[in-house]
Amino acid sequence: MEQLINSHLLKFNSMLEEGKTAVTIVQELIAVLTTRKEACEKILKKNPGPEITKTLNTCATQSDGFINELMSELNQFGDAVMGEVDRDNAYQNRWREVLKKEDPMNAQELFKTFQTMEESLAQLYGQFAAEGAELPASLQELLQKQAQQVPDSF
Repeated sequence: MEQLINSHLLKFNSMLEEGKTAVTIVQELIAVLTTRKEACEKILKKNPGPEITKTLNTCATQSDGFINELMSELNQFGDAVMGEVDRDNAYQNRWREVLKKEDPMNAQELFKTFQTMEESLAQLYGQFAAEGAELPASLQELLQKQAQQVPDSF
């Protein structure tokens, strides 16, 4: 598990945009996790079967918990919080592509796509955690904790 996280840290460190603030990181993760929960709910409507249903319910519940933790962290920034959030990352882009062709897809096809989205989520956490030294310690710890839990949802 730790090797996976470290590989993401190394791989995506170079991709992190300069000037990304702690507030931006938190807001982007909240947006991604909200999309993740919506994806779970959309796939669940297609009656995917008990095993996939259990996994998706776990991911949705996990997303709620992560969002609550991130919102608590965001509250500490006060007036620095922005109204707009960048939704142009691999996770969001992949889900937009799915929505374009979602109707003919069955639950299993959607779930396979969701699994690739989970890989993107793990990469995104790695990307943001790579910012490490420039983030408040509490946020760094939270990102590391959540990053370790994302692969556990499968």
